[in-house]
Amino acid sequence: MEPVTNILIAVVKQAGEGDEKAQSLLYGQYAKAMFNICMRMTANRQDAEDLLQESFVLAFRNLPQLKQEINFGGWLKRIVINECIRYIQKRVRWHDLEEQHYEMPGEDMSDWISGISLEQVNEEIKKLPQACR
Repeated sequence: MEPVTNILIAVVKQAGEGDEKAQSLLYGQYAKAMFNICMRMTANRQDAEDLLQESFVLAFRNLPQLKQEINFGGWLKRIVINECIRYIQKRVRWHDLEEQHYEMPGEDMSDWISGISLEQVNEEIKKLPQACR
């Protein structure tokens, strides 16, 4: 193996054991490229910075599960992409909820109210907890 490869393997192993200096070295080596991925996927600097940080925290937490240290770069890239996808999906779902329109009765509620009998109202009230009646 090449010396650079041996160094990468050693640094990844140390980072997996919680060595903050090794983690800092890995962050310095990969942060710019991973940030660029986050920016391309989110088009928002603040979101990209947050996702980058979350991705590195997740990667360092799960580093002992990495079987081949030499694959760290690709493994980290997959974590970053997955975190971005998760964020985008959550944001899209939230946006969809915000845009749903609910039909509400207009100002003249007499038509809406006239469709409900007094018995129906009483039955619904009986279903409420005692404290809410």
